Parts: sequence; C-alpha cells; structure tokens
Amino acid sequence: MIRSGRAIAVLLLGATALPLASCITPIDLAANAGIGVAQAGTSIYSQGTLQAAFSVPMDRVVDAVRSEMKSLQYDATHEDAREETVSLTFRQADGSDISIKARRSSPTVTGFAIRVGFWGDPAVSRLILERVTAAIEKSAPADPVTPAPDSSATK
Repeated sequence: MIRSGRAIAVLLLGATALPLASCITPIDLAANAGIGVAQAGTSIYSQGTLQAAFSVPMDRVVDAVRSEMKSLQYDATHEDAREETVSLTFRQADGSDISIKARRSSPTVTGFAIRVGFWGDPAVSRLILERVTAAIEKSAPADPVTPAPDSSATK
C-alpha cells in the first residue's frame, strides 16, 4: 500500500513538473547561455508588459520612441525624465494609456518596457517595439570613412 502511494506521488510530481519546462523564456535561455538580452536581440511579453533591451545609449532609444509614437499618431500626455530612467505616456484613441519606460543599464545598454492599456496588448506592444527598433537601427551613426589616398600626389 505504501509503495503504490509513493508511485502515485512520483507520477503526480512528474505531471506537474512537465508543464514548467515549457515556461522557459528566450531571456531565460539567453541568461543561462551567458548571453545578455541586448546581445541576444530578444524580447519577452509577460503580465501585460513587453520588455526588451538595446545595445545603444538611452537618449537614442528615447528619441526613437518619441519619433515613432508621433508617426503612429499617439498623443504624448506625460514625460518624466531622470538621469537613469525616462517614463513616457501616450494616449490611444479609446482613451487608454501606452506607458513606455527606458532605463539606463550602462552607458551603452538601455532596458525598455511597453505596456498598452490596463491589461496589456501584445500586438500593439510588438508593433511599437518593431518601429522603435527600426528607428534605432536607421539612426545608427555612420562609421567614419577613411579617405582614399590621393592618386594625383607624386613622390
């Protein structure tokens, strides 16, 4: 009788542990592999908030957010800029808010979070992230070009 009770306990424990294996996120995998989120180029949507990181300074991220939200015709309603964080709020057509936060992780790494409405909206959040990412890539400073040697110069 005790052996069958142990067997049932083991089966129940195994059955409850199996779904947990599917809860591993891309960020967990990157962290376990020793890769930072900024290097992995991943994002995670959890509990209504989309989080990502960029390997660029915070001011470039904030400039891209302002530009893209304006082009998407979201009205800015609030901005709180501090040394290490910037919180921006925009209004949707239905009156709900879009909250975007940028946090300086280092001089060249910026954490980023988007929450659309009270419950979150993964589709709109990902659209905004894609647009901001594209704007950041487009605004990348050009590499200095070394001028070609002057062929008309004589020795």
